[in-house]
Amino acid sequence: MAMTETRPETHAHPAPGNTERGAGEPVPAGGLAGLLGTGRSATIGRLWIGTSLVFLVLSGAIGAGLGAERLKPETYNIFDADNYAQSFSLHGVGALFLFAIPILIGIGIVVVPRQIGSETVAFPRAVALAFWGYLIGSGLVIVSYLINGGPFGGNDKGVDLFLASFAMVIVSLLAASVALATTVLALRAPGLSLGRVPLFTWSILTAAAIWIASLGLLCGSVVLLYVDHRYRLFAFGASTDIDKWLRWTMTQPQVFAFAAPVLGFAGDVVPVFARVRSRLHGAGLVTIGAFSALSFGAWTYLASVDNPKLTEQALFVAVSFAIALPLLVLFGAMADTFRHGRLSAASPVLFAISALLLLLAGVAGGALRAIHPLALVGTTADSAVSHFVLGAAAVAAIGAMHHWWPQILARPLREAVGRITALLLLVGVAALAIPDVISGLLDEPRGSLYTTARDGVTLLNGISFAGGVLVLLAVGAFVVNLAVSLAAGSRDEVTDPWDGHTLEWAADPKAVIIASPTPLLDAREGPEGGAG
Repeated sequence: MAMTETRPETHAHPAPGNTERGAGEPVPAGGLAGLLGTGRSATIGRLWIGTSLVFLVLSGAIGAGLGAERLKPETYNIFDADNYAQSFSLHGVGALFLFAIPILIGIGIVVVPRQIGSETVAFPRAVALAFWGYLIGSGLVIVSYLINGGPFGGNDKGVDLFLASFAMVIVSLLAASVALATTVLALRAPGLSLGRVPLFTWSILTAAAIWIASLGLLCGSVVLLYVDHRYRLFAFGASTDIDKWLRWTMTQPQVFAFAAPVLGFAGDVVPVFARVRSRLHGAGLVTIGAFSALSFGAWTYLASVDNPKLTEQALFVAVSFAIALPLLVLFGAMADTFRHGRLSAASPVLFAISALLLLLAGVAGGALRAIHPLALVGTTADSAVSHFVLGAAAVAAIGAMHHWWPQILARPLREAVGRITALLLLVGVAALAIPDVISGLLDEPRGSLYTTARDGVTLLNGISFAGGVLVLLAVGAFVVNLAVSLAAGSRDEVTDPWDGHTLEWAADPKAVIIASPTPLLDAREGPEGGAG
């Protein structure tokens, strides 16, 4: 406890382009040794981000293969029945646990300490260890599928390897989440109360709390599944039944928990580019907290095994509709902010708006899925909700890299390419997911082929595949944009390219007086501006 009660002595942040070390800071080792042994939060965060992007490409490639297979749902052309189910499982696990959560953690590790005026994330060595656990565990998860393991696998040792390595990934995500939550709670600068923290930091705190609670249950479940399968007890079923015990994490309401930082990102970006003080910061804190709380879905764990019974639970139906309210309130607050400022077409704004629209579509799809007479649970509508939400998380993560590039990259990403990427992602994810909602209304089952498809389903699958192609093109454009930025060499000497409002844009956070959620804006406006 003593490790977190006293805020450690800090020194001024060097400007992003400055390599000068603070007083008493050890000289870092160079090369591979320095990378393996680093305790610098910015470096660790970049490792999380870079690795998760690799898994984004991998998951996207698998998704493209699955989409191509669905162009003729009456027969298998690329896969067979077994490896289609395995690939479908790997696509979901990779998109959520190997990409979406890790990239948000990585961005949080880089940005959150600077937003709260801290030199580092709490427990940096533990966060570094968590990264290597995530990297090794993720690699073994991929290997387990390659040797015919994982859910629906026919190799018993491969299934055991999947469960053990997946547990390693979950523990690593848990450790990083604990460090992020502790950073926000214990390492804030003087004057920065929880009511004044930036909305992105607040969203990371609330999301981390939900992640810790839900991933803890998931980890316990995976351990039980491992023991059950390793010793051939099969009380939970064979390898074909593993997927149903994990499915609750990839559907509503739990999947919304992994997109809560989308709200914080948008809440921080919009006022900066509207060139006006955030109108309803307090409302943003409340709505993000409510959204995160309503997204806690571990209580659906047992009901998810028998999916149709979910819609018979009044609590599930109520939560599915209620979770839309915080999102609508936040939309209203942002519209009011733009009304008092000016609308901007900068790439971070386009990413923020696109991510919010996709998340709202996912919430709307979840509400439809909760209506019992529609019987959407267990259909392709399940995948549609997941695609909307994880697409929103991906859009926000890429947008965050455009917005916070001085903390993450050497040079800015190209604005024109960024705008195109944001629009392609918005259109692509919408085209990918909306047809699956309609296919669900036509009783198309989730994750299976070789069925007699109803009229129109094949066309809808083609539209969905085209949407997936657009998403891949957008990811490719971003990767090229990122590669150009990284290849540019030395850093630009830029601290605050956007005239930001919060501490991450300050060259020396210790010199900033914090009397409101927007201390840098207060300093620019002077006494006449007022500290809201």
